Amino acid sequence: MYILLIYLLKYFKLIKERIAERWQGLNFFENVLFVLTVPAEYPEKSIAIMRECAYHAGLLNEIYSTKLKFTTERENIHFLSKIHDYLFNFL
Repeated sequence: MYILLIYLLKYFKLIKERIAERWQGLNFFENVLFVLTVPAEYPEKSIAIMRECAYHAGLLNEIYSTKLKFTTERENIHFLSKIHDYLFNFL
C-alpha cells in the first residue's frame, strides 16, 4: 500500500499542477472526475485500498467522494474510443 501511495502522491501532484495551469480558478474537488482503470477480476478489497490511497494522496477531499470512479479495462477501451478527440484536444 505504501508504494501505491507514493506513486499516487507524485502522479496526482502533477495532474493538479497541470489542471491549475490550464483552468485557473477551477475547484478541483468539485469539478474534476477521476476514472481509474482496474483489471476486471480485481477484488473489491483492492479497489477499496486504491480509494484509500487516492484519499491520502490528496486526490479526494472525502474518502467516499463520487469524484473517483473505477472502471474495468474493457469499459475503459469503450470509453476512450468515444472521447478520443476530446481528450487529445484539451489535455
